[in-house]
Amino acid sequence: GMFFRANYSFMDKYLFEVSGRYDGTSKFPTNEQWGFFPSASLGWMVTEESFMSGTRDWIDLLKVRASTGSLGNGLVSPYSFVSTMNIQKSSVLIDGLQQSYTQAPNLIPSGLTWERVITNNIGIDLEMLQNRLSMTFDYYHRYTKDMYTAGPPLPEVLGSATPRGNNADLKTKGWEMSIEWMNERE
Repeated sequence: GMFFRANYSFMDKYLFEVSGRYDGTSKFPTNEQWGFFPSASLGWMVTEESFMSGTRDWIDLLKVRASTGSLGNGLVSPYSFVSTMNIQKSSVLIDGLQQSYTQAPNLIPSGLTWERVITNNIGIDLEMLQNRLSMTFDYYHRYTKDMYTAGPPLPEVLGSATPRGNNADLKTKGWEMSIEWMNERE
């Protein structure tokens, strides 16, 4: 895999970062082995603006930020996209030896690729009263696409288990907030 990150700060007020990963694995079919997972974030240091000069004695930091990014998950059993026939030992003895046998392979998923988690976030950081009071608030949407899980049920007369593959999506949204107070040390 490869990774890159670039940061830029303009006048210590406007912050920008972009990064990306290009990862590969042999756990997927040839046409799905590589995935690109980019992310970007913006930040605005509001306290560095001239209109905030009257608040500098009680607001130490006020930053508004937004980000979006994706991650790839390739934690699947190796080569589960390949139909294989395993050789096993039977409990039947012939001439005093356990006999080997094989059986029809299990079904394989129709497609197998990276699980992709995409997160969008908006946040605010605030520090006040000579950095004694600090608050952080984040609101996020997280989308997990192509989750690796069991597929839809199949008729029992088929005689095979449902193959695991990229069969589900998940949407999560929420918020997080933290507030801290630190007394001055003597």
